[in-house]
Amino acid sequence: MSDYMDDSMEQDLIEPPTEPESDIMTVHNAWIAERMTPELLPGKDVQVDAVMDQIRQQVELIEREMDQGKNNIGLVVLQTEVERIKYILRSYLRTRLYKARSPITVYLRQIDKFPIHYTRNAQYKAYMTMNEQAYLRRHIQISSMHLDASFLRQFPAKLQRLDDSAGGLSMVDEPDLSTSVFCKIVENCGDIKFGNDDVSLKKDSIFLIGYEHVRPFVLDGRIKMV
Repeated sequence: MSDYMDDSMEQDLIEPPTEPESDIMTVHNAWIAERMTPELLPGKDVQVDAVMDQIRQQVELIEREMDQGKNNIGLVVLQTEVERIKYILRSYLRTRLYKARSPITVYLRQIDKFPIHYTRNAQYKAYMTMNEQAYLRRHIQISSMHLDASFLRQFPAKLQRLDDSAGGLSMVDEPDLSTSVFCKIVENCGDIKFGNDDVSLKKDSIFLIGYEHVRPFVLDGRIKMV
Protein backbone atom coordinates (compact mmCIF):
# COMPACT_ATOMS: atom_id res chain seq x y z
CA MET A 1 0.00 0.00 0.00
CA SER A 2 2.94 2.32 0.65
CA ASP A 3 3.61 2.44 -3.12
CA TYR A 4 0.37 4.40 -3.60
CA MET A 5 0.19 6.76 -0.60
CA ASP A 6 2.44 8.66 1.76
CA ASP A 7 3.05 7.63 5.37
CA SER A 8 0.46 9.99 6.87
CA MET A 9 -2.31 8.68 4.62
CA GLU A 10 -1.33 5.09 5.32
CA GLN A 11 -1.49 5.68 9.09
CA ASP A 12 -4.95 7.27 8.79
CA LEU A 13 -6.28 4.25 6.91
CA ILE A 14 -4.55 1.39 8.71
CA GLU A 15 -4.50 2.59 12.31
CA PRO A 16 -7.77 4.44 12.99
CA PRO A 17 -8.53 5.35 16.62
CA THR A 18 -10.22 2.51 18.47
CA GLU A 19 -13.12 4.48 19.95
CA PRO A 20 -14.42 6.10 16.70
CA GLU A 21 -14.31 2.69 15.05
CA SER A 22 -16.50 1.35 17.85
CA ASP A 23 -18.88 4.29 17.38
CA ILE A 24 -19.17 3.56 13.66
CA MET A 25 -20.02 -0.08 14.34
CA THR A 26 -22.60 0.95 16.95
CA VAL A 27 -24.30 3.29 14.47
CA HIS A 28 -24.12 0.61 11.77
CA ASN A 29 -25.85 -1.94 14.00
CA ALA A 30 -28.40 0.65 15.12
CA TRP A 31 -29.14 1.45 11.46
CA ILE A 32 -29.87 -2.20 10.70
CA ALA A 33 -32.02 -2.51 13.82
CA GLU A 34 -34.08 0.59 12.99
CA ARG A 35 -34.76 -0.67 9.47
CA MET A 36 -35.70 -4.16 10.62
CA THR A 37 -37.89 -3.44 13.68
CA PRO A 38 -41.44 -2.03 13.68
CA GLU A 39 -40.97 0.52 16.48
CA LEU A 40 -38.69 3.43 17.24
CA LEU A 41 -35.63 2.26 19.18
CA PRO A 42 -33.41 4.14 21.65
CA GLY A 43 -31.38 6.75 19.80
CA LYS A 44 -27.59 6.62 19.57
CA ASP A 45 -27.06 10.39 19.64
CA VAL A 46 -23.68 10.22 21.43
CA GLN A 47 -22.29 7.77 18.88
CA VAL A 48 -23.86 9.73 15.99
CA ASP A 49 -22.11 12.91 17.15
CA ALA A 50 -18.81 11.01 17.44
CA VAL A 51 -19.16 9.60 13.93
CA MET A 52 -20.01 13.04 12.52
CA ASP A 53 -16.86 14.42 14.15
CA GLN A 54 -14.82 11.64 12.59
CA ILE A 55 -16.36 12.32 9.18
CA ARG A 56 -15.43 16.00 9.47
CA GLN A 57 -11.85 15.06 10.35
CA GLN A 58 -11.60 12.70 7.38
CA VAL A 59 -13.10 15.29 5.00
CA GLU A 60 -10.54 17.84 6.20
CA LEU A 61 -7.78 15.29 5.59
CA ILE A 62 -9.04 14.62 2.07
CA GLU A 63 -9.25 18.34 1.28
CA ARG A 64 -5.72 18.89 2.58
CA GLU A 65 -4.36 16.09 0.44
CA MET A 66 -6.19 17.33 -2.66
CA ASP A 67 -4.98 20.91 -2.10
CA GLN A 68 -1.46 19.51 -2.16
CA GLY A 69 -2.15 17.94 -5.54
CA LYS A 70 -2.28 14.38 -4.26
CA ASN A 71 -4.72 11.99 -5.91
CA ASN A 72 -3.63 8.41 -5.23
CA ILE A 73 -5.42 5.13 -4.61
CA GLY A 74 -5.31 5.68 -0.85
CA LEU A 75 -7.22 8.93 -1.20
CA VAL A 76 -9.84 7.22 -3.38
CA VAL A 77 -10.27 4.46 -0.78
CA LEU A 78 -10.62 7.02 1.99
CA GLN A 79 -13.21 9.03 0.02
CA THR A 80 -15.18 5.87 -0.69
CA GLU A 81 -15.18 4.87 2.97
CA VAL A 82 -16.30 8.33 4.06
CA GLU A 83 -19.18 8.25 1.58
CA ARG A 84 -20.20 4.78 2.80
CA ILE A 85 -20.33 5.97 6.40
CA LYS A 86 -22.21 9.14 5.41
CA TYR A 87 -24.80 7.01 3.61
CA ILE A 88 -25.32 4.80 6.69
CA LEU A 89 -25.62 7.86 8.93
CA ARG A 90 -28.14 9.61 6.66
CA SER A 91 -30.19 6.46 6.24
CA TYR A 92 -30.21 5.84 9.99
CA LEU A 93 -31.46 9.35 10.82
CA ARG A 94 -34.04 9.35 8.02
CA THR A 95 -35.36 5.95 9.08
CA ARG A 96 -35.86 7.22 12.63
CA LEU A 97 -37.73 10.31 11.44
CA TYR A 98 -39.88 8.24 9.09
CA LYS A 99 -40.83 5.81 11.87
CA ALA A 100 -41.51 8.64 14.30
CA ARG A 101 -43.93 10.44 12.02
CA SER A 102 -45.71 7.38 10.62
CA PRO A 103 -47.80 6.42 13.68
CA ILE A 104 -48.19 10.15 14.25
CA THR A 105 -50.77 10.12 17.03
CA VAL A 106 -48.80 7.63 19.12
CA TYR A 107 -45.87 10.02 19.35
CA LEU A 108 -48.16 13.05 19.39
CA ARG A 109 -49.62 11.80 22.67
CA GLN A 110 -46.28 11.24 24.31
CA ILE A 111 -44.86 14.61 23.31
CA ASP A 112 -47.97 16.60 24.20
CA LYS A 113 -48.61 14.45 27.28
CA PHE A 114 -51.95 12.96 26.31
CA PRO A 115 -53.12 10.69 29.14
CA ILE A 116 -53.84 7.53 27.09
CA HIS A 117 -50.95 5.06 27.12
CA TYR A 118 -48.77 7.76 28.67
CA THR A 119 -46.44 5.32 30.40
CA ARG A 120 -45.58 3.52 27.20
CA ASN A 121 -45.24 6.68 25.18
CA ALA A 122 -43.03 8.34 27.78
CA GLN A 123 -40.62 5.54 26.95
CA TYR A 124 -40.58 6.60 23.29
CA LYS A 125 -39.91 10.20 24.33
CA ALA A 126 -36.78 9.05 26.13
CA TYR A 127 -35.68 7.30 22.93
CA MET A 128 -35.70 10.51 20.87
CA THR A 129 -33.16 13.31 20.79
CA MET A 130 -34.24 16.90 21.36
CA ASN A 131 -33.86 17.60 17.63
CA GLU A 132 -36.09 14.64 16.76
CA GLN A 133 -38.71 15.80 19.23
CA ALA A 134 -38.60 19.34 17.82
CA TYR A 135 -38.95 17.97 14.27
CA LEU A 136 -41.91 15.83 15.28
CA ARG A 137 -43.67 18.70 17.04
CA ARG A 138 -43.30 20.84 13.93
CA HIS A 139 -44.44 18.00 11.68
CA ILE A 140 -47.51 17.45 13.84
CA GLN A 141 -48.27 21.18 13.87
CA ILE A 142 -48.09 21.47 10.08
CA SER A 143 -50.13 18.29 9.54
CA SER A 144 -52.80 19.41 12.00
CA MET A 145 -53.05 22.83 10.36
CA HIS A 146 -53.39 21.22 6.93
CA LEU A 147 -56.10 18.79 8.05
CA ASP A 148 -57.96 21.54 9.87
CA ALA A 149 -57.89 23.86 6.86
CA SER A 150 -58.86 21.06 4.48
CA PHE A 151 -61.89 19.58 6.23
CA LEU A 152 -61.69 19.15 10.02
CA ARG A 153 -63.04 22.61 10.81
CA GLN A 154 -66.22 21.65 8.99
CA PHE A 155 -66.86 18.82 11.45
CA PRO A 156 -68.48 19.12 14.88
CA ALA A 157 -65.93 19.81 17.61
CA LYS A 158 -66.21 16.30 19.06
CA LEU A 159 -65.17 14.82 15.69
CA GLN A 160 -62.10 16.99 15.17
CA ARG A 161 -59.71 15.07 17.41
CA LEU A 162 -56.89 13.11 15.80
CA ASP A 163 -56.67 10.63 18.67
CA ASP A 164 -60.35 9.79 19.06
CA SER A 165 -61.18 6.32 20.39
CA ALA A 166 -64.95 6.64 20.74
CA GLY A 167 -67.12 3.65 19.96
CA GLY A 168 -64.34 1.19 20.66
CA LEU A 169 -62.47 2.19 17.49
CA SER A 170 -59.17 3.98 17.87
CA MET A 171 -57.76 6.39 15.30
CA VAL A 172 -54.32 5.80 16.74
CA ASP A 173 -51.89 3.99 14.47
CA GLU A 174 -49.48 2.13 16.73
CA PRO A 175 -46.43 0.06 15.75
CA ASP A 176 -47.30 -3.56 14.98
CA LEU A 177 -45.08 -5.42 17.45
CA SER A 178 -46.18 -8.79 16.08
CA THR A 179 -44.20 -8.15 12.87
CA SER A 180 -41.78 -10.97 12.12
CA VAL A 181 -38.07 -10.14 12.20
CA PHE A 182 -34.80 -11.94 11.52
CA CYS A 183 -32.55 -11.76 14.54
CA LYS A 184 -29.30 -13.21 15.87
CA ILE A 185 -28.74 -14.10 19.51
CA VAL A 186 -25.65 -12.27 20.79
CA GLU A 187 -25.87 -13.65 24.34
CA ASN A 188 -27.82 -16.57 25.78
CA CYS A 189 -31.31 -15.32 26.66
CA GLY A 190 -32.83 -18.47 28.14
CA ASP A 191 -36.19 -19.86 27.07
CA ILE A 192 -39.28 -17.98 25.93
CA LYS A 193 -42.85 -19.15 25.48
CA PHE A 194 -43.86 -19.36 21.82
CA GLY A 195 -47.39 -20.65 21.49
CA ASN A 196 -47.47 -23.97 23.34
CA ASP A 197 -43.72 -24.51 22.98
CA ASP A 198 -40.62 -23.29 24.77
CA VAL A 199 -37.97 -21.80 22.47
CA SER A 200 -34.36 -21.65 23.64
CA LEU A 201 -32.58 -18.47 22.60
CA LYS A 202 -29.00 -19.72 22.48
CA LYS A 203 -26.00 -17.64 21.51
CA ASP A 204 -25.28 -17.41 17.74
CA SER A 205 -28.70 -18.85 16.82
CA ILE A 206 -30.71 -17.05 14.14
CA PHE A 207 -34.51 -16.84 14.27
CA LEU A 208 -37.41 -15.57 12.23
CA ILE A 209 -39.81 -14.67 15.00
CA GLY A 210 -42.42 -12.13 16.05
CA TYR A 211 -40.71 -8.99 17.31
CA GLU A 212 -42.83 -8.85 20.46
CA HIS A 213 -41.29 -12.13 21.67
CA VAL A 214 -37.72 -10.83 21.56
CA ARG A 215 -38.30 -7.11 22.11
CA PRO A 216 -36.81 -6.93 25.65
CA PHE A 217 -33.63 -8.64 24.46
CA VAL A 218 -33.33 -6.31 21.45
CA LEU A 219 -33.61 -3.29 23.72
CA ASP A 220 -30.93 -4.52 26.12
CA GLY A 221 -28.56 -5.54 23.31
CA ARG A 222 -28.58 -9.30 23.77
CA ILE A 223 -30.26 -9.80 20.40
CA LYS A 224 -29.46 -7.93 17.19
CA MET A 225 -31.27 -7.67 13.87
CA VAL A 226 -29.86 -9.27 10.71
